[in-house]
Amino acid sequence: MYLEVRSQRLVWSSFFTCATVFVVPCTSYLRAQNFSVPPAQKCTVTNIAGNPIQGTVCGGTSHGLGCTAGVLYRCNTNSRTNNCSIQSTCSNGCLTNGSAGSLNDSCFTGPFAPINVSPLNTVGGADLSVTLNLNNAHPDGAYVNLKIDRGDIVPGAYCAPPFELSSTQASTTFGLSSAVVNATTPVHMFSDLSYTDSAGVSRELASRIQVVTFNPGGTLPPTPPLASFSLSPSTINAGGQSVVTATLSRMAPANGVQVNLSSSNSSVANIVNPGQPFINGSCLTSNGTVGVQAANNVPQTTTVTISASDGATGQNPLTQPLTVNAGCVPITCSGGPSCGQTPDGCGGTINCGCTNLPGQTCGGGGVPNQCGPAVLAVSAVSMNPSTVVAGNSSTGTVTLNGAAPSGGALVTISSSNSFVQVPGSITIAQGQTTGTFTATTTAFMGGSLSAQISAAKGDTVNTTLTVTGQ
Repeated sequence: MYLEVRSQRLVWSSFFTCATVFVVPCTSYLRAQNFSVPPAQKCTVTNIAGNPIQGTVCGGTSHGLGCTAGVLYRCNTNSRTNNCSIQSTCSNGCLTNGSAGSLNDSCFTGPFAPINVSPLNTVGGADLSVTLNLNNAHPDGAYVNLKIDRGDIVPGAYCAPPFELSSTQASTTFGLSSAVVNATTPVHMFSDLSYTDSAGVSRELASRIQVVTFNPGGTLPPTPPLASFSLSPSTINAGGQSVVTATLSRMAPANGVQVNLSSSNSSVANIVNPGQPFINGSCLTSNGTVGVQAANNVPQTTTVTISASDGATGQNPLTQPLTVNAGCVPITCSGGPSCGQTPDGCGGTINCGCTNLPGQTCGGGGVPNQCGPAVLAVSAVSMNPSTVVAGNSSTGTVTLNGAAPSGGALVTISSSNSFVQVPGSITIAQGQTTGTFTATTTAFMGGSLSAQISAAKGDTVNTTLTVTGQ
C-alpha cells in the first residue's frame, strides 16, 4: 500500500514520520493509511507510545491515520486495538479542532468539497483533473497532502499537487496521469490539508475518499516534448560537476520520461550515465542530479554544448552551453595494488604506497610498481543495466587483474543500500578473469535511489546502480 505523509511545517516523506507540531497527541505511524470503502466500522487510534486516544477523531489525519479518511470516529481508552467506532459519515470530510485534551474533531461544513476528481470512471492511460478546496482562513498558507493507495496506477502524489496553498488561495487544480490496466481497477484517493487558522490553532481538513475506476482499453499518451533543461552551475572547473534539471511541456505519462543527455566534447565534459534526468509519472520536472562531469585535465578553457532529448516526436534536442575552466586535478593514491612513482595526470608524479594491503611492500613480489608479494585482485566491477526500475534486476560483472588459480577465486560482493540485494560472494572459475552475479531490487513507488556495489579481493572496486521507483 502506498503512503505519503507531508505534515504542516514538515517536509513530506514516503516513510513514516511523527508530526509533533500539532497540539493533539502524536500518533504512531506504524499503521498504514486506511482507504476502506465503505468506511471501516472500527479502527485503532493511539499515541506514539501505543496508548489509546479518547475523543472524536477525524479519520485520515495525522492522529486518525488508522481510520477511514473523512469519517468521524468516537474513540475510547478501553482497548489498545479497535478502540474507535464510526460516529458520523461526514458528507464531504472532517476537520481537526486542535484540542489539547480529549479530541473533539467535527464534520466539515464548508461550501465546497475539499477534493473533486474528474472523471471518476475512465480508461487506464487517461488523465485525471483534481481540484482541492480550502475556504477556511489559513493566513500562513496550507500544506497540501494527496494520498493515493495505488501509486503504480496513478503516480504523482508527491509532485503533482502544489506543496502548499498561499494565504489568499482557496483552491488549486492539477492533473494526474494514469497507467494502462488489463482489468477494471479501482483507485482510492483523498486530500489532507494542513494549516493554522486565524486563531493560531493547527488544523487538518481530510476529505472523503474518492474512488476512480479505471477500465481496460486505454493507451498511454505520447511522450511530451521537453520545455527546458538547466545546468547548475553552467561554468565548472576541471574535475567539477554540473547538476541537470529537466522540465516537460506537460506532465509525464504514468511510466515516466527518461531524458538522454549528450556532450559535444566528451573529452572535456562527459555525461554521467546514472545522472541522466528521469521525470516521474504526473510530474513536470526531474529531481536535480549530477549529470555532467568535467575531465580532470583541461588544457584550456572550453565551452561544450550539452544536448537533451526525451524522444518526443518532431522535437530537436534542446541545448545549453557549459564552460569548463582550464586546470588539472591530480590523481590520488588508491593504496594498491599499484605503487611507486606514478604519473599524477598533470605532468608530475605521485609516490603511492601499499596502505590498503597490509604486509605488502612496493615491488616486494619482484614486480616493479606493484605491491608484493604479487596478489590476485579485482580490477573492475560493472552493472548492466546501470539504471533499473524498482523490482527488476541487473547483472554485475567482476574483472580480475589475472586468471583465477586452481580452485577458482573467491570475490566478496556487497551493496550499500538494503533496497539492492547482492550475493555475499562469487567464485570466478579457474583460468577465467571475469565472473557475474545478479543484483535484485525491492519494489517501491516514485523517486530514485543509488547503491554502491563493491567487489573485494586483494583490492576493493566500486560502481553505482541507480534504481528508479515504479
